[in-house]
Amino acid sequence: MMMLKRLARANFFCDRFIHLCYNMFHKKGGGCMKTISLTENQFKRLTPFRLSKDIRSTEGSFFYLDKGNWDYVREELLFKKLYINSDTVMANKLFTISMLNSNDVFASLEEFVIPKYLVSIDGIIQGFALSEKKNVSNLGVILSSKEISLQQKLFLLEKVGLLLCKVHNLQKNNISFSFGDLHPYNFLVDQFQNLFVVDLDSSYFGTGLPLSSYYLSTNRHIDKIASKYHFSEDGMSFPDYNSDLFCYNMMILNTIAGENMNRLSLEDYYEYISYLDSLCFSDKLLQSFHNVYTASTNVNPVSFLKQIPMDRVYEAGYKVFQKKKECGII
Repeated sequence: MMMLKRLARANFFCDRFIHLCYNMFHKKGGGCMKTISLTENQFKRLTPFRLSKDIRSTEGSFFYLDKGNWDYVREELLFKKLYINSDTVMANKLFTISMLNSNDVFASLEEFVIPKYLVSIDGIIQGFALSEKKNVSNLGVILSSKEISLQQKLFLLEKVGLLLCKVHNLQKNNISFSFGDLHPYNFLVDQFQNLFVVDLDSSYFGTGLPLSSYYLSTNRHIDKIASKYHFSEDGMSFPDYNSDLFCYNMMILNTIAGENMNRLSLEDYYEYISYLDSLCFSDKLLQSFHNVYTASTNVNPVSFLKQIPMDRVYEAGYKVFQKKKECGII
């Protein structure tokens, strides 16, 4: 019943917000964001931006926008053209983008790559433009690479955790914000090891439509913990502090294990956590992993990452764990 009420409130919100969005962004001279207007022919001449073969976008395709074509654009931009631009979807995203742009707190976060312009094609808003980050690598690709040390991966995951600390501290200022779809492929890392977060149009300000999530939507256990994680009837997530930290814990655990721990049965999951305990992993870190499937509030384990025993990380791999089980060693 609670989920139905939340979804009904979300739909009511979207119906009202559609009108606000169009008034804000379509009227000449109105609103805080400019619109880059393209004709269909101009759009067809844009150069596609190719994502790495390891990455796919489920929401849209990307194109380069030449800064020389608009007087007010001073940098190279990427246009994210949404696959679905229905009124409700677009209203939800416009609300999120407007909230990010209108609040100085978010603008001051150097890690945030916030969409700066709306983009229309033949007068219809089709997506938005954001700064192009050059010479960057995708965190998801880094974490899955066998050529990069676990120590380096944990250094970058620590940066993610510190960013979560910053964002969750906003709750103290009565700003209800969560990343929503938090996963490694939404982070970029430059040559100086600076971290950037993208796909912020899928973040969440405590109201609006539920979202699909890389971890939450594919997990078969957490929707049963209704007091902690909140879902619509079709399995979409109403994200919050707990769901962000569920995703962050999974990012860390997947990196340690070298496998997708999000898909394990609860029995296998907790058996593996007990195995990490036998390798002298931090009790506090393991408790954080343990909490994600309980009614207890999730914690940010960033301060425990430096306690990982680096001399036992090979043994911590999930395949090593399985091999030991098969051989009867554990």
